[in-house]
Amino acid sequence: MMLTDCQQVILWALCIAPEDPKGFEKYKRMKQAEGRRKNPELRERYRQATERFRKKNPEQIPREREYAKQYKERFPERLEIDSNRRREMSRNYDLLKMDRPCYDCGGVFLPCQMDWDHLPRFKKCFTIGNKKMSRKFELVIEEINKCQLVCASCHRLRTESRKQQKDKVS
Repeated sequence: MMLTDCQQVILWALCIAPEDPKGFEKYKRMKQAEGRRKNPELRERYRQATERFRKKNPEQIPREREYAKQYKERFPERLEIDSNRRREMSRNYDLLKMDRPCYDCGGVFLPCQMDWDHLPRFKKCFTIGNKKMSRKFELVIEEINKCQLVCASCHRLRTESRKQQKDKVS
């Protein structure tokens, strides 16, 4: 399967190797799923199903509203970020990992294969992989400054050796 230059750039941006035709198929499936979400018939069916559920479970609505209110009070910084901004931020975080070697083995991997490993001497405020999209960029950069960039394999080995050291101490 021969890919155009434009298709190769898109695949590299999505961290999919252009030589892998299955990766391109994955990208096409993602775009098709995106189209289904925009399909007005499917959206209408989903809306009707939601209405039916709420009629059957009227006690659920006040609980949902109360939960949403508590969430807004508890995490105001998370609500500042809209979905387009999240997508842009995700690309920025991938760029931080792009073409940087693993601190332990020196290998250069795709951003999706690299992890930020918190150093033991610093207090860990949050896990970067889980919370990066719900925090302000500055907070995430502060947290990244407490870390080293390692490949997934080296990260697992580090974590296991730290667990064993804790077991020996206790």
